Amino acid sequence: MVLSLIPDGLPPPPPYTRYDTNSTTSGSVSSPTVAEITHHPGWAAGSEALRDGPQGITKPNLRERAQKEKGRKTKKAKTGGKESAHLGEALYEAVSKGDANIVGMLLDQGASADARPLHAKPALTIAVGKNKIEIVKLLLERGEPDLEARPPAGETALYTAVSKGYTDMAELLLERGANVNAKPDGGKPALLVAYSKDREQVLEALVHAPELDIDATPPGGVATLWHAAEKGDAKVVHMLLSKGAKVDVKPPGGSTAMYRAAVRQDLGTAGVLLQYGADVNATPPGGTTALWHAASKGDESMVRLLLMYNADLNAKPPGGKTVLTQAIKKGNSGVARMLLEHGDYRNLE
Repeated sequence: MVLSLIPDGLPPPPPYTRYDTNSTTSGSVSSPTVAEITHHPGWAAGSEALRDGPQGITKPNLRERAQKEKGRKTKKAKTGGKESAHLGEALYEAVSKGDANIVGMLLDQGASADARPLHAKPALTIAVGKNKIEIVKLLLERGEPDLEARPPAGETALYTAVSKGYTDMAELLLERGANVNAKPDGGKPALLVAYSKDREQVLEALVHAPELDIDATPPGGVATLWHAAEKGDAKVVHMLLSKGAKVDVKPPGGSTAMYRAAVRQDLGTAGVLLQYGADVNATPPGGTTALWHAASKGDESMVRLLLMYNADLNAKPPGGKTVLTQAIKKGNSGVARMLLEHGDYRNLE
């Protein structure tokens, strides 16, 4: 009669009661009653599993239990005092040795990606410096490291990637939200470092970062645009200006990028700067305009370009001669004719 009450496919309950857990003695007791069977905890659990089908008691539940166990271990490792410290120390050594397999295993055990000796570089920065992109990915994906961490007066992981010229590494860190403007205390901006070291691909990656301060300067220095113009790098000048760089930046007490380009007779760079609104009449302290210098040198192409952007014909240095007079004095008759054809000197002061 008992067997007729058990759903098909399930084994009958054992011949001993829930109070007798020793199967060797179970024969000395009577068979359980129907009430005992139906109220037994195993009956309800078995019936529920049967209703849910085979999926309810197979791999998904095992996976869920494994995930919970992993989470428990991770939590324990992160809050386990000495245990956590030992894991972090081991992870730091594994990163330093470049052992990606051990790094992954330690992260699975809950090792902190931010653990490091006092005043030492973060593990992430070490991995970046060694160009170990596999380890960097492991730390980013499974360790959640502090992207802004750095030793005193040191550099972040992104800054290291920029300095080394590791484009893929820099792009990966930027995608993860690394601060593109972070720099060592008193150091150069990452953008200027990239340009100074001819890291063209890294430079482009930085320029496209939404949060970039494109006009950032080092203490007492000047923005990257000025340096690019000084080198006659019209391509980079154009790229920076197209991303919103200020066109008339200059070092303390110095000259604008356009003025410097004109004095160097760099027609291409001067043209790009003027297209983006550079002040054609900008002068350094105690100096005069780019047009005056171009006329004095007999640089007809530069004079023509500057006149196109309405350069001041009457400009002159303190106590000096006008542009026209200086051109004639230097024997630059071609420039003098160009100046006379361009302006009505009867109305000039």
